[in-house]
Amino acid sequence: MTLVDQFHSEHKARLIRLGAMPKPAAPEPEPTPPAVEPLPPIPNFYIAAAADMAFPKFAFSGTIKTIQRIAAEEFAPVTVTDINSQRRTAPVVRARQVAMYVAKEMTARSLPEIGRRFGGRDHTTVLHAVRKIRNLIPTDAALAAQVNRIIRAVEVAFEANTYI
Repeated sequence: MTLVDQFHSEHKARLIRLGAMPKPAAPEPEPTPPAVEPLPPIPNFYIAAAADMAFPKFAFSGTIKTIQRIAAEEFAPVTVTDINSQRRTAPVVRARQVAMYVAKEMTARSLPEIGRRFGGRDHTTVLHAVRKIRNLIPTDAALAAQVNRIIRAVEVAFEANTYI
């Protein structure tokens, strides 16, 4: 405790003793929560089934290629080769970032895995893309519409079994 803190606490105690300051109210005891019985353990086969259902539609490797293809079509004249290349022109970067965002939202792939499938990029590049597009969607209606069209096209491609 510093000297200033000590002075303030002694001063406050003196004021309370003299009646210039009301006594602090005693804290009310917190109510104890009712006793809850522990849940029975979950059988392993339920855990395995839940893991399979976590990403039932898009947990396979062909999805990222499909997302890249559909994003390239949406952001024409950008190509899949451009999305996977080192080019950093604005249209290519935007198409790549949107494709990375959609890949993260629709697949069970990790950031490093998505980065590898986008031309060997680092996971932080994918994280930046996801955060950037997530922040732009509420303010940019045109971008939000493009992202929604890509997501719908990927769902349609999967349901029609036309994914790569």
